[in-house]
Amino acid sequence: MNIRKNIALATAVAAFSGLAVVGPATGAFAATQSDRAQGSVSQEARVLAACPKGEYAHKALQNGVRGWTANYSSTMTAVIGVGNTGNHVTEAQCMLLGWGFNPKGVDGTFGANTKAALIKFQKDQRISADGVVGKTTWSRLRNPQ
Repeated sequence: MNIRKNIALATAVAAFSGLAVVGPATGAFAATQSDRAQGSVSQEARVLAACPKGEYAHKALQNGVRGWTANYSSTMTAVIGVGNTGNHVTEAQCMLLGWGFNPKGVDGTFGANTKAALIKFQKDQRISADGVVGKTTWSRLRNPQ
């Protein structure tokens, strides 16, 4: 799925909920005029609102590398998988949502649903579909190819 489309959904959700969104108004994280005019927000877009900080930004991350973030973690190297909890997991869940791969909740707990969404994302990106977020997966989550 196209990250620009999903980023657009995030902006639409933020606009409807009064949350701030950092990023270009067109392309990345921008809703279409017809979406706004009709007031229609998909279920996926409503789930995107589950990322409590409600904003995505393209900025300097770990070691000065630039990329997209949901503002929970700036890691580019943390290795996370089933059983992990915390901000790195919340970040990965929000980024998966932004890409259109629903982990069925943003709760900071890496469970079976997050793993399933991650594997779909990894297959879509043609990288090792091991269900673990490592350096290569972070790079793809943060920087559309």
